[in-house]
Order: sequence, then C-alpha cells, then structure tokens
Amino acid sequence: GNTSKTLWTKYHPISDLPQYLNPPSGYLFNSNHSPFNATARTYNLLNKDFDPTMGFETNENNRSVRFMELLSPHERIDYLTFKKIKFDRQLPVDLAYSTNSDTLFLIRSADYPALSVVIDLLQNWDRKGSADSKGATVFAIIYYYVVDKLNAGDTSFKVLTKQKAVEVYTYANDYLQKFFKTTNVALGDYQKLVRGNKSIPLSGIPDVIASMQSAPYKNGMVKGTQGESYIELVKFTKKGPEIESIHSYGASNKKGNKHFDDQMEMFEKQQLKPMTFDKATIYKNAERIYHPQ
Repeated sequence: GNTSKTLWTKYHPISDLPQYLNPPSGYLFNSNHSPFNATARTYNLLNKDFDPTMGFETNENNRSVRFMELLSPHERIDYLTFKKIKFDRQLPVDLAYSTNSDTLFLIRSADYPALSVVIDLLQNWDRKGSADSKGATVFAIIYYYVVDKLNAGDTSFKVLTKQKAVEVYTYANDYLQKFFKTTNVALGDYQKLVRGNKSIPLSGIPDVIASMQSAPYKNGMVKGTQGESYIELVKFTKKGPEIESIHSYGASNKKGNKHFDDQMEMFEKQQLKPMTFDKATIYKNAERIYHPQ
C-alpha cells in the first residue's frame, strides 16, 4: 500500500512460520513447493491456520508429485530405496509444470507428416531423462523454447493450444535438423556435462528429482548449469556416521590438476564414493599434506 493505513510497523515472530519438529511419520521433504505438504498427509500443517498475507506457496511441482508417487507404496524405506528415490530421473504421471502441455500428447502425428517423428518420439517417451533417450531430447528443446517465451512475457504459452503445440513441435524439428541433421538425437548428444576442455553426455531434465537445467553451449548443444551438483548422503549407524559423496566435476578448481574433472563420469552414472571427517583416516589416505603459506 501507499498510505499509513497499510504501512507495516512490526514483524511476524518466527512462531508464525510453518514449522515441523520430528513428525511421527519419520520424514520431511521439500522441493521448493508448498510447506503444507512436507510429510505424511496426517501430519501436514494446514494452510488455513497461517496468515495468508505472508504469501506461502501452495503449489506442487513435478519433484514433489513424483516423490509422493515413489514413497506412497512403502510403509518404511531402507537406505537403498532412499537412494533410488533421490536419484530418480522420471517425471510423474500427471505433469505439474506451470504450462499445461496436455495437447502435446494428444495431437495425432498422422495429421502432421512433416513433424511425425518428433511427435512420436515425445508421445512414446517413458518420461525419463536418461542420456540415451531421444524423447527426452525433444522434450528438453520444447521445454527451453516455452520457458524462453514465458520469460519474455508471452503468457499465451501458459496453455499449449493445438496451434501452440504444432509451433513447438515445428521448432524442435527444425532445431534438430539444423544442428544435428536428424531428429533422432539422444539426450546425451544434445546435453553435456562440461568442465574445461572435457565434455561428456549428461542425463537429467528440469524438475525431475535428480534435476538438471541446462544453458546453450555450442553447435546446438546445451550444458548442465543447475540442479544436481555436490551430493552428500549420511547414514547414521551404531558404529557412527557413514558418508558417501560425489561432485559434478572434481575436488580441485585448478585446471591441470588431476582432480579438476575426475568425478564427472561417476557423477553421470549416479555413483558415490566413501567420505569421512575422521582426521586420522584423512591423514592416512592423503595424497599430500601441506601448510598454506
């Protein structure tokens, strides 16, 4: 507001924020979605109990929907099941993007012969962002095209009408033909993990649990810039914590160092390595011990 009647004169106390403490369900989760869906339904906080002027998000996204899909069959999960959920690269059955894209999966490829290959690739896609998926490539190209339009203020892309669906399919078809001379392109040939002069195929698409967002790279390819990065998992046992980790590149930021890019392949394969904070173990296995000057 712009009058004294609407001027804020005090702050909300922390107690006014949605807070959870050890819910009986035994788990909490968040993927930048609603705080009113953070654990089992029985123990979730209710939106109506909080001041609506504080602007809490109430939406779900693909990661939160997919997480619930994966968790719902289990009463308890073990560590291996947890890791499978964490590394999941599949979209949910019902998409939860801000754009309604249902029409993409409903139009008939037979009606558009020139676009039939890209239409069939997307419609037959298993919705997984694996490096060998050609449907994932078509989806990613369409996704970035729509996002660019929305970011430019074109709200007509909030719902993909039949006309819009044909437009984005045409764009994907032309893009692939221009840069790759074919429409059958695996995601790993389109999307790369890049560090210095090293480039390898990269899995993942935006808003899956193991998410990957990319930006233009070169020759029509894109490179991963946001999403999965440094990963550390800690399991608390009777013998103490057991730690596994991986970095998207390597432990060194110095070009020429062998650890500058030596974790890239493991990262792409979703492999983890043992890690410890035990000083004696660190010193025992250290390649070099020195004191910075």
